[in-house]
Amino acid sequence: MIEKELYNSNCKVIYIGTHGRGMWRTTTLTTAGCALVANVNEVKDRVEVSDLSIFPNPVNSTSKVSITVAKQADVTFRVFDMTGKLYREVTYRNLTAGENQFDLGAGALGNGTYLLAATINGKQTQSKLFTVTR
Repeated sequence: MIEKELYNSNCKVIYIGTHGRGMWRTTTLTTAGCALVANVNEVKDRVEVSDLSIFPNPVNSTSKVSITVAKQADVTFRVFDMTGKLYREVTYRNLTAGENQFDLGAGALGNGTYLLAATINGKQTQSKLFTVTR
């Protein structure tokens, strides 16, 4: 089963992210046994997003989020800090297939690195790191 929560306080997790290459999560380098297990059908269901990007990155006050979906879907964006604290959650209903763009206002966020997680039809699909600088 794929975890629905990004942060689990009972689990020691290491997150590694790059600019443009994605975000990875591992529990294999820690002593806590909380590894993710996914079956093939769940992984196939996750391939509904062909692109998730943030421009410009680093973000000063506002940025554009671009997401390309394969078919009409509900999309929820969540912004987390690196400790897993949720700062913002926004859901867009019935996004059309293809590329969709939204403003990402970072005015309430302090300087630092954040994670933007996209959930399509209730299933977490992709995440991107972004940095806020002032």
